[in-house]
Parts: sequence; C-alpha cells; structure tokens
Amino acid sequence: MRFLSCVGVFKETEVDTYDSTPLAKLYISGEPLRESIIDFSTATRTMSRLPDFFAQNGYKSPTDTLNGPFQFAEQTSMQYWDWLAQRPDYQHASNIIMGLQRRAPNKEWYYLYPIEQRFNACSPSDLLVVDIGGGLGQEIIGLKQAHPQLKGRLILEDRPNVVDAAKEKLPPGIEIVGHDFFQPHPPDVHGAKAYYMRAVLHDWPDNKARVILENITVMMTKDSVLLLEERVLPDKSVGLLEAQLDWHMMVRFSSHERTKKQWVELLESVGLELLQIWERKTQVGGGDLIEAKIRA
Repeated sequence: MRFLSCVGVFKETEVDTYDSTPLAKLYISGEPLRESIIDFSTATRTMSRLPDFFAQNGYKSPTDTLNGPFQFAEQTSMQYWDWLAQRPDYQHASNIIMGLQRRAPNKEWYYLYPIEQRFNACSPSDLLVVDIGGGLGQEIIGLKQAHPQLKGRLILEDRPNVVDAAKEKLPPGIEIVGHDFFQPHPPDVHGAKAYYMRAVLHDWPDNKARVILENITVMMTKDSVLLLEERVLPDKSVGLLEAQLDWHMMVRFSSHERTKKQWVELLESVGLELLQIWERKTQVGGGDLIEAKIRA
C-alpha cells in the first residue's frame, strides 16, 4: 500500500489507513487500463524469455504457431487463441482491447471505402458484409450506424466464445455466426458482396494465413471483394510504431507485419489479386485498407 500510495493509486489518510483516488477507478474490471495490463502481461512474460527461446532455436524468426516464443514462455503446446479461450479473465481483457477504437473520427474503413458507390445495388435479402473474426462487433456496428440506408444482411462471425459475449450489445439487423475461420465456412455466409477482416492476418504466419484466405475465396463470387484492414509496411525505413507492432506479432503469434510485396504474394498464392490499397497516411492507429478480388 505504501508503494501504491506513492504512485497515486491510493492516499494515506491515517496510520495504516488508506482511501482510493480517481486513478484507482481505472483499475476496476472492464476499464481499458486494467484490461490492457492483463492483456499485455502475457507479452511481457514472453519477452523476458526471448533470449532463452532464441538460444534454443538457432536465433531464427519463429513461424510455428504451436512452438513459438509464447508457447516457450507459458510452457504450453496450445496456439495463443486456444490458450486464451480457456482463461476467461484473459479472454475478457483481449475482447476489450480489440474493441478499442484507435482511429480519428471519420477515418474508419467504412468512411475511407466508397461504400454507397460499391454496395448500392443490394436488396434486403442479399448478403452484404461478413465481418470475419469481428470480435465484439465494433466494426460492423459502426458500418450500420454510418450507413443506415444500406440494404442487405450484415453478419458478425467469430469463435462462439467471442460472439456469445457480443450478443447483448449488437443492434437489430446484425446476425451472429459462431465459427472457427480455419474450418470451411457454413453456407449461410457464402456469396457475400464483401468479406471484411480487421487485424486478423497479421496474427498468423503465411502458412496459416493462406488457410484462412482459402476458406474465404471458396465463398466468394466474381462480384465479391475482400477487404483487409491491415498495416502495409514500407520496404525500408519502417517507423517505430510499425516496428514495435511487428515485434509484438513475432512475440505473441510467431507472425509479422507485411510489406506491400508480401501482401501481393500472399493474396496471389490463394488466387486473389490486389485491386487497391486505401492508405491512412496520417493515422497513428489502425491500418490501411486492402481491397482484393478473385483473380480473373
């Protein structure tokens, strides 16, 4: 308590008597600061073991999602997201952190991308957008609020344990599908106008990312588009924030951020072609928007 009082979390009112301060309220369950500490604790444990991990693995960049720095530090053979699903406190923290909006107002993907121009011909029964790996639904909720005139079905898809936590907050008109994107997708989500993923593929090395993409391409029609909100690194002179995120992907997921060339190669390896990259050059948070379609 003495230490916490010195840093302002509590204040000492009498001998051995303490009272909370406004700062203490930020550590209450559900507050972003508290959940950030819980979520980042796994990364700090892993980083503390990196010297030993690299010494035992020939100082090579990890690409095995079952035998990487995270597994070495936690002494587990489970992939990170499977490990998370068995730990409710960590899962809750991850859900909160993934739901934080880190972009400036009116810079979300559904303002950046010409939604009304591309999706104006849809009828109410058409499948419009499937948000794959969409967490608690913040992106698809934002889409619906920003473009209430859009016609067509909107679907939030993620693991059952994740979308179950989203049910109470979703507005009417957004459907839920509990699904693991490493498995073939159910027929209900085939043939959408757009498949959207935010910050999903950077969690996975190329061999796993290809499986995710292959399961999407079989659902796409010639008129479907794939929208990926991801960072696109420059070939040289990467900024500090991007370098930190690249490091974090390695530490937690045995993965990495990608350059434009690496994105093109990944997309082409599963029969997709890059159409356009919608850049956010002034954004501190969030990624660019990559648009792709089935290669003709």
